[in-house]
Amino acid sequence: MNFSMKNKDLAEKLKAIQQLKSEKYIGTKDAFTYLKRVEALDNNINQIVQNINNGQDNVKVNPETLVGFCNYFDDILDSIFIANSSGKIMSEMKEWDFITEFEKIPFKGFIDKISYSLENDKIKEISDYFIDMFDLYESDNFHPNENGALAGYLIDEVLEKSDFDVNIKNLIYTHSAFKSKWDYIFSKENLSDIEKKIERSIYSNEIKVIDRLNTMKKDMVENRLENRRELLCDWIYKISGGDVDNFDYNDLKEIISTYEETRTKSCEELIDQNAPSFLIENHKKLISEANYLNKALEIDENFVRRYLVN
Repeated sequence: MNFSMKNKDLAEKLKAIQQLKSEKYIGTKDAFTYLKRVEALDNNINQIVQNINNGQDNVKVNPETLVGFCNYFDDILDSIFIANSSGKIMSEMKEWDFITEFEKIPFKGFIDKISYSLENDKIKEISDYFIDMFDLYESDNFHPNENGALAGYLIDEVLEKSDFDVNIKNLIYTHSAFKSKWDYIFSKENLSDIEKKIERSIYSNEIKVIDRLNTMKKDMVENRLENRRELLCDWIYKISGGDVDNFDYNDLKEIISTYEETRTKSCEELIDQNAPSFLIENHKKLISEANYLNKALEIDENFVRRYLVN
């Protein structure tokens, strides 16, 4: 990359940072961190795909194939781990043995880690793992379900390399055999859905509601309808871990009311104990945030109920 291209990239990044700051009422550091992780998301996927395609000639791998399969396999193993830990499936594997085998799979947790700057060794490990699998793959363009055939092959290869017990392997085989949406799993649409979910998670983790609220208060725009509702949605997404469907309006009211009461009581105790002023001020900010969200929930109750359903 030449000097002019570097300057162009820098100018584009600065423009994106300024846009985030003005639209979302966040600081420069938060905007930069968010954009850096979104950039890492794209770079990591493309680098691993490029490595895989450079390392074998049997199949042309694209980002949607890589991400779709990793996301699917992570989901199914997470589900089986939970079922195994609660004794809902017949397996002789102890919880720790399951975790040990799970951790041996190089792309385990890939979807959670992909938006961070991965070490070159980790990128190489994941790339080599897939290169080794694809190196023996023989594509059948006449197969009635090409994506299903590819998925079945990859699952066979992963399980062949693992020491999961036979019951767990059979569960995975059964789940994948009845999976009728392989075309979607390996599609650009699914890739886009996964990337949007990751970007939403990045935003939720890196951008603090209280910081945005304080910035809005300085500009006296915290009570604008769109700002209030956006803060509410961010807070709901944050506390739900993205699983908004598992919460209802009364759950949210109880959570924020309890939080406000707890913080208020804690602040009063700090005042009685003559605690350092910075601790008291920090608690007051948290109380102010809780109070704002509590009132916002009441004002926008109908909006929140619709948001939770959708």
